[in-house]
Amino acid sequence: MGQSVTRHENRSRCVQCGKQGTDHVSLNRCGACKIDRYCSKGCQVKHRTVSYCAQTNLYGYTGT
Repeated sequence: MGQSVTRHENRSRCVQCGKQGTDHVSLNRCGACKIDRYCSKGCQVKHRTVSYCAQTNLYGYTGT
């Protein structure tokens, strides 16, 4: 846990924690890039500062 999955490595895993998507664990897509997937809002927030979206400023994130 806590080990980031590379962006293109596996679309059925949370990009932050690596949790596998299953019938009981749904993965939500990033609203900006529609590629990255997250198992929870917490994982999305943690990944936000290093994500592709933040690096390309797709959702206007300023790092504050």
